[in-house]
Amino acid sequence: MDNINRQSPVNLDDFSKKSLEYYEQIKQKLENEAMSKFVALDYETSQYWLGETASESLTKAKEKFPNKLFYLLQVGSPSM
Repeated sequence: MDNINRQSPVNLDDFSKKSLEYYEQIKQKLENEAMSKFVALDYETSQYWLGETASESLTKAKEKFPNKLFYLLQVGSPSM
């Protein structure tokens, strides 16, 4: 079996927890500057990408890291 393109499995609970912890660190800044925009988060590099749409923020993130998994949410969403 070809393992070249296989990534290690992701624990989604851990991924979500760490992503939300990172969001909490930058939440005030984002809510002041980008309320209602979409953000793609990468807690491992402490980077994020904003967009008017979910697709726009993910496209920006994928330009830098094409094979990474990102946590996506809308800034200020009541689901937080």
